[in-house]
Amino acid sequence: MFYLQTAETEVQAAKQLAKTKNYVRNQKEDVLDALIARLVGYVKAVADGNEAIIHSAGTDVRAEAGAGTREYGIMKWIDG
Repeated sequence: MFYLQTAETEVQAAKQLAKTKNYVRNQKEDVLDALIARLVGYVKAVADGNEAIIHSAGTDVRAEAGAGTREYGIMKWIDG
């Protein structure tokens, strides 16, 4: 019986560790998303529509967003 209780305790500890690691990963992902958004905003401001500058910064021009504007995003190789 002692081994069963020990195993149950270990399972609960592993579940809590997994929850903690998942939370930390999600927080880091949120920080990364915010940094990428800032980078794209910076590139957009500096490039002022110049696609050569946009591409040289490692970003890509997406489809027309409407009213003569374009959207910018990180190139697909970063997304995986």
